[in-house]
Amino acid sequence: MRIMNGLVMALCAASSLFAQTTRKPGDASGLGGGQQQTPTLKFEDSNYVAKTIPLRHLSNADAVRLLTPYLVRRGLAYEVGPSIHAVTIRAAPKTIVEMEKLLGEYDRSPVTVALNFQLIAAENTNTRDPALAPLDSVLRGVLKFSGYRLLGTALGNVADKGSTTQSIIAGGEEYRLHYTAWDVFGDGPDATVHLTVELLRAGQFRGAQGAVAIDPVIFSTGVTIPMGNTVVLGTTGENDGAGNKALILTVRPQIAKAR
Repeated sequence: MRIMNGLVMALCAASSLFAQTTRKPGDASGLGGGQQQTPTLKFEDSNYVAKTIPLRHLSNADAVRLLTPYLVRRGLAYEVGPSIHAVTIRAAPKTIVEMEKLLGEYDRSPVTVALNFQLIAAENTNTRDPALAPLDSVLRGVLKFSGYRLLGTALGNVADKGSTTQSIIAGGEEYRLHYTAWDVFGDGPDATVHLTVELLRAGQFRGAQGAVAIDPVIFSTGVTIPMGNTVVLGTTGENDGAGNKALILTVRPQIAKAR
């Protein structure tokens, strides 16, 4: 019994020693119990400063939504009151400079893009249309047809993130263009626009099963284009009775309104 009591006392002493040697300096818990507390880093502990930045075009809420993902663990962005068109950033000075640059890229007036579309007939002839002189040699170099003829043109303006639908008359037939300018990046000669374009046949016609179809899509595409460059958006075969004709749609974008 004395041996058992001695073991119990020895174990209790060892447990007490272990508890004392594993406590860290500054622990709130003592021998009598209590919760251990872990210090946390607060914004007030860093060298953060606050700066209010005026906005020209972005709403206060949109500015906060834009900045917040970039400020994770680096700071915070706050909406200013509804009567003040601005956003307040609390972060390190270097981070605030980065956020000001980011705001400068997006807090801008809407960009309008002017688009020049050309619908071209490609045929196995020796046709050389003077209206296509700048493009003729390029088309012959990349496509298999020997003749190209301009069927019709369409000029349109579309705002950044905007969509437009317009008609284009080509070879006595009416087609429709539906296009969206999703993003405009850069300035001057380095600017680009991402377009999605659909070419549709207008009006009604009867399909193989007798059903009436409206505005069937001839082709649809998406492409990023440098401003001032002409690109081929798509080609498609057209049933002309000889099987040797195709339609080609090109577009040339330019900035219509400076930022």
